[in-house]
Amino acid sequence: MNDLSPYGDNPFINALGPIRDRREMSRALLQTPARPPDIANLPYAVRLHWLMQLREMHLPRIEELRLAESLDLATRHSYAQRSPHSPEVWSALMKEPVIQPALNMPAGVVSLVGHSGTGKTEAVTRLLKRYPQIIAHDRLPNFAGKHLQVAWVSVCVPPSGRTVDLAEVLMKAWDRAMLPFHKGEPRFAHTLAQQRRYGPRMLEEWRQIASSHFLGLLHLDEIQNLFKLATLSQRKSRTNGKKGAGHHIDDYWAGLPIVEDQMLKWILSIANEWGMALCISGTPDGLNALRSRFSVSQRISSLGHHRFQPFQVDDAEFVGVFLPALLRHQYVSTPLQMSDELAHLLIELTAGIPRLLVGLWIAAHRIAFERNEDRLRLEDLMAGAKTTLAPVMPAVQALNSGNPQLMERFEDLMPDDFDLWEALGHPL
Repeated sequence: MNDLSPYGDNPFINALGPIRDRREMSRALLQTPARPPDIANLPYAVRLHWLMQLREMHLPRIEELRLAESLDLATRHSYAQRSPHSPEVWSALMKEPVIQPALNMPAGVVSLVGHSGTGKTEAVTRLLKRYPQIIAHDRLPNFAGKHLQVAWVSVCVPPSGRTVDLAEVLMKAWDRAMLPFHKGEPRFAHTLAQQRRYGPRMLEEWRQIASSHFLGLLHLDEIQNLFKLATLSQRKSRTNGKKGAGHHIDDYWAGLPIVEDQMLKWILSIANEWGMALCISGTPDGLNALRSRFSVSQRISSLGHHRFQPFQVDDAEFVGVFLPALLRHQYVSTPLQMSDELAHLLIELTAGIPRLLVGLWIAAHRIAFERNEDRLRLEDLMAGAKTTLAPVMPAVQALNSGNPQLMERFEDLMPDDFDLWEALGHPL
């Protein structure tokens, strides 16, 4: 235990490992692919397989490091509220579901928004995996025998947005995580085998088990699946005559129905009543919809709202980190050189979406190899955009335009003009 820690001798918190600063976290998250020693003598087919390692490259951005702090604060604080040194905490768990743990304040909520491909899901996944997921305690204060602590669970909200489907996803994720510790059949095998299922009851069953194992943080990704998002024609009719600088979030999301209202209530109770930290992530349309519903429901404590933005051509992280990393991984004898023209072209063809930047880089190499030429040209990037990236180019053009009317054509490219932090009860 670190004598400087504000949490004291809390075994749940100590098991998470030391608190890391941003420099330490950045080093832990950095992942760069190896390069072959002699590119010129490698056949093109072999070079392609080296090139595919770029998909595993991870260069942590400053917003990811801020997110790391928020998740760490939320998780550790949730355990500070549920210390095993408190007999009341154990008493409450043993008397489920009538008595709830006595919390000084709700657990923290972290929200994360970004367009598809900006790396939000990968960031949360990598950060959570910095902690052990299942921690076995041989002894705990006020408890006889061994006990398993579950530090985190991460799932995607199913496309249906129904309670029964979310409960199934949570139960299966729990059983997978606990598989090495199973004695007999998985914990939720009987419930999942039933033909007739009732979603709220399944969610409550899962929550009770998660509480008894002191779940630290629950991550719900693809939060937009909770909502019946409007179609393009519905959005146009609802916002007709209200577009432009003066538009307001309510013009888009007023009356937007959640698939099942009890789902939102249950999610809120995780942090508000049971002390588990919560991380919600999704695309701007989903987070905006959630913001409108939170604004009319109970307020909850938030520990951070993070936006994963596409790169801009003048971003220091793009020109100083990401682009140089791409340039180092050229598998041709005559590579492209750093230039303003190259930087502008890459942003124009990908709207600065990191996943598309890597995809375009790989596509350009394949075009060069098909040309049987051992050099990379700007024209190869343009050809890659017209072929491999052709299906996403309309969305890229909409993002580049910054025009809400064009962006409305794509569900996951809705304008992100509204600050979720205020809706969660903590205006900046």
